[in-house]
This record gives sequence, structure tokens and C-alpha cells, in this order.
Amino acid sequence: GVALYPSKTIKDQFAVGLRSEIFHELDAGGPAYGAGTTTLDFTLTGAYETDELRLILECRLDQSSAPQFNAMTTDQLASILIAAVYQF
Repeated sequence: GVALYPSKTIKDQFAVGLRSEIFHELDAGGPAYGAGTTTLDFTLTGAYETDELRLILECRLDQSSAPQFNAMTTDQLASILIAAVYQF
């Protein structure tokens, strides 16, 4: 697979990023998606950081060349992740 991770700090405590990844299973197949399947995903990330806490919001869209998600019924998956990281 291949991935790109550009990000930009908007203000001292706020940053945004866009990640794009592509995965291709070999024709022999594999444990993740199956033989010859290609999956492309895009993730938009927003992060807010203080001295001790980092809040992260990610919105991700996956697109597969074959149905892989929701019990193999769809080729797209949208997800949202919210994370809080405390550092001491």
C-alpha cells in the first residue's frame, strides 16, 4: 500500500490533516480483503492541543473495488473517531 499524510497547523493549538491510503491485495488473496481487491481511503483529521491534552476528531471514508463492509454487502464505509490523549 501507499499513504500520504499532509497536515497544516492553523493556529498554535489547532491543526488539520488529510490522509489518503491505497491498499491492493495480491491475486493470491490475503486475510484483509480478498484476491485482487483494491481499497482506497481518505481521512480528514482535526486536532486541538493544550499542554496536557490533545483532542482528535477523524472522519474517514473507505471505498473498495468489491463489497467488503457491513457483512460483505457494500463497497463503502464511513466512520468517525473521537480521541482524547492525556500526556503527563
